[in-house]
Formats: sequence, structure tokens, C-alpha cells
Amino acid sequence: MPVKGLSNNINGTVIYNTINDNGGTNKREAKID
Repeated sequence: MPVKGLSNNINGTVIYNTINDNGGTNKREAKID
């Protein structure tokens, strides 16, 4: 189960990163980069 939670977190972050990039906020993107 911990692995599934991690996978979900990574997926959510990637999607959030794309939305943030569209909005003009590169805070999350810079952290991932």
C-alpha cells in the first residue's frame, strides 16, 4: 500500500505541476526540476 500512495503522490504532483505552469506559478516546477 505505501508504494501505491507514493505512485499517487507522484502522479498528482506531475498534474499539479502542469496546471501551475499554465497559471504562471513555477514554484512547484522549480522544485521538481
